[in-house]
Amino acid sequence: MRPNALIALPLIGLLAVGCSSAQNGTAAPAQSSDSAPTSTQAVSNRPKEFKLDGLDPCKSLTPEQLNQLGMKPGEPGDPEMGRYKDVANCGYLSVDGAKPSAGYVVAFITADGYRSWNSGGNLDVTPTSVAGYDGLSMKLKGDRPHSCTVVVDVADEQHLYVNYLPIVDKGTQELLCQKATTAAEMVLATLPSLS
Repeated sequence: MRPNALIALPLIGLLAVGCSSAQNGTAAPAQSSDSAPTSTQAVSNRPKEFKLDGLDPCKSLTPEQLNQLGMKPGEPGDPEMGRYKDVANCGYLSVDGAKPSAGYVVAFITADGYRSWNSGGNLDVTPTSVAGYDGLSMKLKGDRPHSCTVVVDVADEQHLYVNYLPIVDKGTQELLCQKATTAAEMVLATLPSLS
């Protein structure tokens, strides 16, 4: 199995659980709650807007950042990610011999706001802040740590998606989410050079 497949399989599963059923046997995206702000929907904290259209997530981590994370340069992933089509994403795997062996997926979602992940499914979703940006921290429901995904609001109807998946030695859920958050902070620091 290709190394990116080790990352892609859990990623696809995580994306797929965000779907709701429109008809029996037909998956459809859940209704997005990311429309224009209303009196019941707070305006998102966003220190700076970053449009992700046309940006390459395989350039979202610098060589220095990759070294800090213990990752190899990334490889483009399949542009179809669960409910999202034509998504720029990149899989990063740990350097040979790294402990723990792990991977990250960085995706630039340009068709939906980050609040769409609040729509239920098989996810535990917790509001968070990443470098001053509103976001969500997500894990699959259950009591075993598996992976952690952090999504960050960077522009209207667009968000940064970072998944951390340890291959072995999973650690605590808090540790997994710290690693996903750290990588998301690094990507946010790099975005100005990509725009």
